[in-house]
Amino acid sequence: MLELCARNWWVYIVRGVLALIFGMYAWFVPGLAMRILLMIFGIFVLIEGIFAIVGSIAGRKYSDVWWIVLFEGIAGLVLGLLTLTRPAFVATVVVMFIAFWAIWGGVFRIIAAIRLRKELDSEWLLVFGGAVSILFGLMLFRHTGAGIMAISWLIAFFASMFGVLLITFGIKVRKFQKEAGTTAL
Repeated sequence: MLELCARNWWVYIVRGVLALIFGMYAWFVPGLAMRILLMIFGIFVLIEGIFAIVGSIAGRKYSDVWWIVLFEGIAGLVLGLLTLTRPAFVATVVVMFIAFWAIWGGVFRIIAAIRLRKELDSEWLLVFGGAVSILFGLMLFRHTGAGIMAISWLIAFFASMFGVLLITFGIKVRKFQKEAGTTAL
């Protein structure tokens, strides 16, 4: 696993930089950042739903279960329209999904750190990042009604902290790569 991380060290740095950029944007324009995220999400889900519907209808000759994709497409269409027309409601639901994602990702970062503990001396960065993710997710679950502004600031803090941790981890595994003579993919 360490070799995989070392070969792709730059991915952690790029992810960290993107998280920092988003974090700074969300710090300084929190309401707009949340509205833009919701709008992009709504448009994506709406378009994806339309394509799923079209694909399921076109493929009904070739599969007995085409209707499953049809229902998936209808659900995407409804969610996209709901997101674009009722963003406040969807914002609460999206915050719940973000909370779940943060907790889930935090757990897996901690698992990865445990697996790397014998190979890398800075696995604590992944543990710390995982713990921050889990705490962030729990805070979002607890304070979903606190308002989009406060949640945007929490997202900004998380994105900024996560970005710094990913960049630091990328630099650490890059040093390992140089020492071990591993080449990037």
